[in-house]
Amino acid sequence: MKHNLSNNCKSFISKNKFIFSHLMIMRWFLAILCCMMFIPITAYAQNDADTLQIEHEEYVIKRATDVIVKIFGNLEFDKYDIPVVSITHTSPDGESVTHNVMMNEQGYYEFYFIHDWNALRGNYDVTVLLNGIATDTISYELIQDPAYKTDKEAKEEYLVTEQERKINTADLTKKIPDWVKDIFGWYYLDLITEDEVIGAIQYLVKVNIIKLD
Repeated sequence: MKHNLSNNCKSFISKNKFIFSHLMIMRWFLAILCCMMFIPITAYAQNDADTLQIEHEEYVIKRATDVIVKIFGNLEFDKYDIPVVSITHTSPDGESVTHNVMMNEQGYYEFYFIHDWNALRGNYDVTVLLNGIATDTISYELIQDPAYKTDKEAKEEYLVTEQERKINTADLTKKIPDWVKDIFGWYYLDLITEDEVIGAIQYLVKVNIIKLD
């Protein structure tokens, strides 16, 4: 049985098929475009935030304890092509040492550097490499405990304090008149009374030679 459709109906159906077809194509195109934009941004953000991290940017080293520097991060890799991960540690004098690093199935790794009292003070650079290619670098600074004093500094500080004490004692001695010294000598020889000594002390207090707190 044949169905006879008018030309207007055929034209309407053809136009709808054309529009529907183009709408589907545009939807697929927009979906692909969004994926292309989203993936690089996500990968960049993850690499920038997670590839290489450090607990602190500055470490204070003290005389009796060691400093432990922890670095860590997450690396993306193809499970069928696992890269060789290594870390280069560069000290303030420019000397570099490379260490191999193990990571788990999720790409997480961590590594520790230990500094004792003899370590160089200054800026250290840490670079993570995948198959020998640098992917990220981070830095930290090692500074000395500001409260620490060397033996020489402690001795110099003691000598200065001792010198100031001697100067203060000498100044105090110069401020006591000879007649006051004689009074105490006479009192020791029982040549004057105790009341006379007390009167002399009161006079010294009055003229600010002796200060009472």
